Amino acid sequence: MHLEHIKMIEELQNLSNELEFIDFLRRYFIDDFHELFNEELNEIENIRIIKNNYNGFKNDDIRRYTFLLFTVKIMGKKYKIDSYYAQLYFLKIIMFYESIINKIELQKGNDVLKKKIVEMLEVYSLVKDLISGKTINIGKHSNIINILGCSVNQGQFDKDEYHAFHKFFAGELMDKKLLPFIDEYKKYLKKR
Repeated sequence: MHLEHIKMIEELQNLSNELEFIDFLRRYFIDDFHELFNEELNEIENIRIIKNNYNGFKNDDIRRYTFLLFTVKIMGKKYKIDSYYAQLYFLKIIMFYESIINKIELQKGNDVLKKKIVEMLEVYSLVKDLISGKTINIGKHSNIINILGCSVNQGQFDKDEYHAFHKFFAGELMDKKLLPFIDEYKKYLKKR
């Protein structure tokens, strides 16, 4: 079980483009995203018809369509994340915290790891609100902001008309907290 999770995490970390990302979802999360892949099957038939009617139609990699669907339906509607973050760097972090870490049952007795996972999920929740495209209510995340020792206030976010500070703060948390924890968690799994 742990070897499967390690392999999945390593594969996620090694993805090099959005089409590989769709292959990753299909391989590990086909049940979670069954609606997405059902729509993909419907579109395959449409592409076949277009190719028959229009000679020279070359853009037939269905994964491009599926990635666009993922961006609109999953990121926008399900996760409520701005489509600006439909970039591979962000997608790796989002998938780890949305679909991998949430599904893993923790072994009893490792309270330090459990506490760290809960903390990282709180950080992820803060980041998710920061990248939602809406002005964040900082009071909702006051506990994790205090734990992290950040000195931010609601005024900084209220005045952030173009969400530059939102994006900056989210990027810092991703780079300094969320991304390093993926490796930390993988090392923990390898020790088990």
